[in-house]
Formats: sequence, C-alpha cells, structure tokens
Amino acid sequence: MDDAAGIKASEFDRWVRSTLRAALPDSDLRPLGQDHVLFKTFFLVRRIGGRAAVSGSVEGVDWGGKTVVVYSRNDLMGAWAKDPLGKPLYDCAPGGEAQRFDAKKLTLNILMYALTGSYKADAVHQPYILEKMRQGVP
Repeated sequence: MDDAAGIKASEFDRWVRSTLRAALPDSDLRPLGQDHVLFKTFFLVRRIGGRAAVSGSVEGVDWGGKTVVVYSRNDLMGAWAKDPLGKPLYDCAPGGEAQRFDAKKLTLNILMYALTGSYKADAVHQPYILEKMRQGVP
C-alpha cells in the first residue's frame, strides 16, 4: 500500500491502520529493518524515497513467517507519475531526483519481493551483495 497524501497524519494512514487491525488482529504494522530482504531483492536500497519524505521507513505486517503487507507513507507512485510528454508531474521534496530514484528502486524491489518472496535471503547471494555494499554501488 502507498499513501499518496504526502503528510504525516493522513486520513488514508488512519484507514490503513484501523483496517489492518480488523483484518489481521494478531499482526501489527511495524517498521521493516534495514536487514529485511525487501531492501536487497533487486536493488540495494539504503534510503526510502518517494514524492514526499513523510517517513524514513517502510512498514510491514508479518504473517506465517512472511511479510504479507508492505506500506509506504511517502507516495512512491507519485514519484513515477509523468505527463504525456514524459516530464515528472510532481517534484520530489526535499531530496529531488535522488529521492525519485530511491523511490523507483524501492518500488521495483517491492514488486520483485511480491513475485519471488525471500529468495535473496539465501546465503548464496550474500558475498555478492556484501561486495556491492563495500563498493558503494547504488
């Protein structure tokens, strides 16, 4: 889920939290740690982007040992929106184009995670991921 409001206490945020409490009463939305496989599913995501910088984390709900709900309050899709000529519809504030790029990386990681699950948590990938992190590769 993605909150497009771009403000801290949005009506959508209140709806998400109350609806999830009703739908999954034994599971709470919690910030995903930087070691979560979501942040290395395709890109190595070090910063949470979006059209707005409302939250420095992505939240999730775990159920049965898997993260089954991923929630961003930073309007990830707003960072993707373009006019008919391909120009971005919205500025990304306060981080500009770097923030837009971070939003796109996170969005693609969410899609890959939804399609593949936690295969990147497998130890086979760890040496490659650690080497990329040491080199500072985005």
